[in-house]
Parts: sequence; structure tokens; C-alpha cells
Amino acid sequence: MCRQGGGVDEVDATDAGTVEELKGAFTNGGDYALTSDITISEALTLGQDVILDLDLNGHTITANVTSADNGIISVSGDLTIRDSSPEGTGKIISSKNFNIIQTQSGSNLTIKSGIFELSSTDGGDIVRVSGNALIEGGEFIYHTQPGKNGYPIRAINGGNVTINDMHIDSDNYGIQVRTDKGMSPTSVEINGGTIEAAFYGLVVLGNGETPLDNNNAVLTVNDVTVIMNNTTNPTDSESVCIGTTANSGNYAGFTITVNGGTFQGNSGCYFPGEGDYNINGGHFLTTQYGIRIAAGDLTIGKDAVIETNVNYESKPLETATKPTGTMGPLVIGKVGDGYTGNLNVVLDGGTLRNNLGNAVTAYDKCMGLDGLKSYFISFNANSGNIIGNVEFNHDESDSNSSKLSFELNGATIEGKLSVDTAMEGLKTSFNSGVITGGTEGVDAPATHVADLDYLGTTLEFIGAGFQLPNDLPPSRDNYTFLGLSLNSGSSSAQYQPGDFVSASGDVTVYAVWESNSINIPSDDDELPPFIPTQTSNDDDTVTIVACAAAAAVAAIMAVFLIIDRKG
Repeated sequence: MCRQGGGVDEVDATDAGTVEELKGAFTNGGDYALTSDITISEALTLGQDVILDLDLNGHTITANVTSADNGIISVSGDLTIRDSSPEGTGKIISSKNFNIIQTQSGSNLTIKSGIFELSSTDGGDIVRVSGNALIEGGEFIYHTQPGKNGYPIRAINGGNVTINDMHIDSDNYGIQVRTDKGMSPTSVEINGGTIEAAFYGLVVLGNGETPLDNNNAVLTVNDVTVIMNNTTNPTDSESVCIGTTANSGNYAGFTITVNGGTFQGNSGCYFPGEGDYNINGGHFLTTQYGIRIAAGDLTIGKDAVIETNVNYESKPLETATKPTGTMGPLVIGKVGDGYTGNLNVVLDGGTLRNNLGNAVTAYDKCMGLDGLKSYFISFNANSGNIIGNVEFNHDESDSNSSKLSFELNGATIEGKLSVDTAMEGLKTSFNSGVITGGTEGVDAPATHVADLDYLGTTLEFIGAGFQLPNDLPPSRDNYTFLGLSLNSGSSSAQYQPGDFVSASGDVTVYAVWESNSINIPSDDDELPPFIPTQTSNDDDTVTIVACAAAAAVAAIMAVFLIIDRKG
């Protein structure tokens, strides 16, 4: 018969109203639609050559199994699950500690709609994929004991998943991408949907094999909404939208790319493992950390907005193994010898914003430990906007500042750049860029301009100096703009707009103006002495006297000619 509803495709389906009919569907394949609620006590297996399109049709499959080594529904062939009911009430539910749907290598799973719910005390996955999967809808409800190892959706060891739409409601984790040692690469691409979870909305784990292959576990996010709702401990730093793990490099080797989406939680990204991180877009609005990174290569660019407004300098976390210190949009540094690997951060665009404190904090804690001495930390700000302070912190116990470097190559820092005076080994390079709040503890090219309204408060510096803007100041009546000078009392211009100024440290630039007016003294002003010449009625004499008088007036005018120069 033909059933339609719920906005899904029509399917000509055979009735499945009993357990035996449902088993027959998994054995023979074809198109089936549930006609009643069914409870199964044994796992269902879809063979390698079987193609099944199963319509939940508003009904519920309840799993009450005692054994399911390969999942309550094990898939080696091609399985499509949909719910055509207008109310969208079709479900597959379980309260057992097993994976509900588990696919094998070479299989194909398609989920178009339906409700999938797991409520257990000891973990398990709702959907575990080791083959190919396309998720175009569906609601995944996950209730397990917090901290147990289970996910609503997990791609593992060769799984390739494309998600175009879905909704996850979890009091634990969200989606995991994982490849174990010696196993095939795994990938997940997300193009929409919503994840609401308490701990780690998206998790990526590589196989840790050397040399590292960052293509062995790949997550690509083009669009998704991730909302972390940890109601048990709302200030827990583990309420992270996107995360990896350190574990001494045992899960290193992966690629995470975020091109768009919305991310809300205590932490946007926790990146302790060595891999390739690309945050090209998306809006991260978090309460503790935007990105907290301890290893790997991170590039922030294009349209990424990472915003964390915190007004406190430090806040200890729940465990000693997690980074502490000043929070904000970007925190760079290690906190133990288990955080192996070099750490490279490049800002190639986007915005880091903290209206209340540091936008970037980098620290050298633990870089002197034996397990980390061979690694280095670098931060290159090539473009983009940093709204807030940039601070480099020093830890006297075991630090090694010579392993840290900072380059400003074109980004704008709307705040102060400060370096702990004890960080003598920090390597800094100022090639181009803007710093509005000046520097502290480090010599930088000229960055601050005072008393010059039309130039604002900052200049862009290039190499060992800065470029003057090409703009001219607003015109002034009866004055001519001569140029610019670094001297407040200068009567002539040293520079013109657009010129390069070779200077270091904070400087003041003054505009130089020349008055176009002649100031003639008033009657009350004191005049230089003028003795009238005796005259006669001779016209020639009178003429001479008149000329003399004209010369005297010219002399007076010359004395009181005011050339006004203003800076």
C-alpha cells in the first residue's frame, strides 16, 4: 500500500505488524511500514545483500534485548528508516546498554525522519556508523548517566557520515568522529541541524600513530547550531561545543574545519590534542573560553567571530589537569607533559572579542618540563581584529620563554599588548598591523598618536615605523595645511600624508598649519615710534612724505604679520 506524510517521500510498503513480519523484512528486504507498535527481544540483522526501506509510520519499536554484540539493529546491507506519519511520532527506543543501530563496513544507512531514543545507565550509542550514512532528519534523544561513554551519533573506523539535518537532545555527549590504530579513516560532514548536549557537542579522536596523518579522522562543519546545557554543573569547563583530547598524543592526527554555525556554551573549542584546526567561520559566544588550545595547528580566518566577555582575571577549573589562568576568546598554552606536540596559532581573519578583558592570553607554563622541551609555541596575527588585550604570561617554576614567539603581520589589536618582564626569551616580530592601546614590557614600532583628531589614536606600523594615512585633515578657514611633524613647535612640515615614518615607541604627530591672514594691530595696541616728516606745499615734497609714510605703514605691517602654526 502507499503511505505518505510527515513531509517524507511516498513509499509503496508491505505491512509489518508483528515481530515475525519485522524479522522477515530484515531477512528479505523491500519496503515495509509498521502497522502497530512492536517489542523485540532479539537483535535484528540486515545482511550484506539486503536492501530495506522501513517506514515507522507513527509506531514504536521497543528494544528489550539481553544481547546485542553488533547493535540491536545490525546493518551490513542498505537500510533506510523514515516516519511518514503526519504527527511524526514513529520511534525506535531502548533502555538497554547497547547500540541501537550499528552499521558495518560497506553498509549504507539513510535516516530521513523518526525519533531515536536511548535511556541507559551505562552508555551505548544510538547510531554507530562504520560504513556510509546519510542523515537528512530525525530526532536523537539520549539519556544516560553523565560521563559514560556513549553518543547519539558516532562515526568510527571507516565510517563516513553526511548530516544535512537532525536534532540531538542529550544530557551527555553529541557526535563523535573516531579512528582507532590500524583502522580505516573516518569522516563526518555537517550541513545543518541542532545539537543540545551537556558535555562535548562534537568530539574528534585520531589514531595517534606517527607520523601523524591528519586525514585519518575528519570533521567538517558547514552549518550547525550547538548549545551546551550542563544543568548539573553549569560552570563546568567540560561543557565544550567542539573538543579533542591530549592523552600524551594517543588520539592525535585529525582535521577539524568549521565554516559556519552557531556555538554557545562555557567553552567553544577545547583543543589539547595535536591535529589540524581550521575555524574559518561561525559565531562562538561563550562564557569561559572561546578557543583553548594546547597542541596542534590552529588557523582562524574569514568570517569567524569568537566572543567571550569575562571580567575576571583567573578562575580555577575543577581538575588540575586542565588549563587555568585568564579566560577569554583565545587561550594558548600547555599545562602538563601530556600535552605533546608543537602549538601554532595563525589569525588570518575573523574577530576575537572580549569587551571586558584579554582577547588573547598565551603562557609558557610547563614548557620547561622534560617531555615538552623539544616543542615550541607560536602565535602569528596576520589579519583580522583582536578586540581586547593581548597578554603573554610567564610562569617562573618551569617555564621556557625562548620556546614562544609572536608575530604581528597585519592584524589589528584594539587593546594593549603586554609581555611579562620575566619573559626575556620571547621572540617578537612586528612587521605590520595596528595596536591601539600601546605596549608594555616589549619594544614595538610606533603605535600611539596623541592630539591629532583627524588621524584618530592609532597608526599602522610597517617594519621599524609606521605609515601615515593618506587622508587630509578637514579644511580650516584662512589656513593652509603644510603637512605633519613629530615636533609640537615646528613651523615647517617633516612629512606629508602617506609618508613612511621611521620611529619606535609611542610618538605624537602634529599637524602644521599656516595662516593666510594679516593681523593689523588695533588702536589700543602699542605701535613702534613714528616721527612725522616736515613738509611744504611743494608737490614733490608732499609726494616724498607720502611715500615715506607708505613705507612706514608697510614696516608696521611687517612687524605685526602673524604666521600662525598650530599642532
